[in-house]
Amino acid sequence: KSMEQQKGFLEKRIAAIEEQAKKAEDEAKKEADEKKEAADKPTEDEASSETKPVKKTQPVPKAVEAADNSDAPRVLKLRTQRQAAGPADRANPQLTALKRQLTQNEAQIKVYQQVIEQQENRSVDEIIQEIKQRLQKINAIAVSDDEVFLTTGIAKGYGFAVWRTDLDFKEPKQILSNLSGCCGQMDVQVIGGEVFIAENTRHRVGRYDRDGKLLGTFGSRERESAGPCFGGCCNPMNVCLGPNGTVLTSESEGFVKSFQTDGTFVGLVGKAQVGGGCKNVSIATSPDGDRVYFYDLDKSRIVVMTREKPADEPKPEKTALKD
Repeated sequence: KSMEQQKGFLEKRIAAIEEQAKKAEDEAKKEADEKKEAADKPTEDEASSETKPVKKTQPVPKAVEAADNSDAPRVLKLRTQRQAAGPADRANPQLTALKRQLTQNEAQIKVYQQVIEQQENRSVDEIIQEIKQRLQKINAIAVSDDEVFLTTGIAKGYGFAVWRTDLDFKEPKQILSNLSGCCGQMDVQVIGGEVFIAENTRHRVGRYDRDGKLLGTFGSRERESAGPCFGGCCNPMNVCLGPNGTVLTSESEGFVKSFQTDGTFVGLVGKAQVGGGCKNVSIATSPDGDRVYFYDLDKSRIVVMTREKPADEPKPEKTALKD
């Protein structure tokens, strides 16, 4: 049922994207037609020349005529170039991004449909065994001064739960349930005594107290990842503690952003050159924030991003070594 709901969500998203793409194409075509009509329409001088008798003028010397017409081919070429790079070209980046997302969503729907078909053909024993395996899997772990927080699957459906224990994994208590995460990913971190969860399917970070009470959220869904917003199918995937008590978020497409704990957007930290697709992209940072370590799952490697120093920053002076 959860996958069918996700499939329905993706189908609605595809319909919205197709509508946006159609609107952009229609606007581009309309603007191009208007410009073509304006270009074909005769000017006032051209219209008056058709009705008024042509006055006889003195012949223009060839040297002067050549000088007056020397720029004509260049002007015509520039005018043609401006018309060629009109609204259609300006709309292309938007259309390309929409169609790319449409392709990704269609592929995701096919995957969900295959899983649904597999679910329908399974026996009760197979389903019970899968539930047991899912409940035994720990998806993320975070530690405060005296407690441990874990994310796991739930018995009913495909959501996630957050559990709290002491440092010896005793006195377990479930503090959150029915969290929605894509591709088996649900990250949790403890920052400043509060629990931060990367709720990727809701395109936000949730901030909770130790008992699971919601204190606030930040982030929103956009077609492209920009500013405090998260793009793609499901982002952010991971969070971590940044320098000066900030919160760093990472996205499947390589974006790393910085926020204050209250959700105030600090800025884009950097972008790792990784392939797209829904996946775990764990991150960590050095205490001073000069280095960010980004997990590239597809290539089984760690991408290290270093802070770029300003061009005008003075270089350290060389000093003589002393015994």
